[in-house]
Amino acid sequence: MLSGYSLTIILVVAVSFSSCKGIQDPVFRGIDKVQIENMQLDLLEISADGHFYNPNSIHLEVLGGNIEIIGNGINLGTVTIHSPSEVPAKENFDVSMRASFPPSALLKDKGGFIGGILSSVIDKKVELEFKGYLDVEIMGISIQVPVEEFEELALKF
Repeated sequence: MLSGYSLTIILVVAVSFSSCKGIQDPVFRGIDKVQIENMQLDLLEISADGHFYNPNSIHLEVLGGNIEIIGNGINLGTVTIHSPSEVPAKENFDVSMRASFPPSALLKDKGGFIGGILSSVIDKKVELEFKGYLDVEIMGISIQVPVEEFEELALKF
């Protein structure tokens, strides 16, 4: 038969395990502040902020990621991620993203470079897709947080 002390320990352990939810994936909440940082004939630099939430009761560490940027259906490259290395429990966090590419890459599908420039001057907007994942680590467990968002970028000539 179990003593009162043993029963108390079993009860405490059972309640502790039943209250554990386990590790939850961080949540991607969106991208905003997409803007041109530098625009030259041979280089276009853009920046954006990605927003996430850590639903866990413990901190997580942002390791990096692999997020492609696609403009008007053309793969323009991979964004560089700048983020806090450690994110507190149950908090929102932002990840700064930057990408640079030649403007001619963005205009390839619109009748060549000259046709692309004319089309962009008329359109003045480019649809950008951010697609990939953010790498995080929680208690030694690696998690890839999916990222997929469409944003419009206004070109100002």
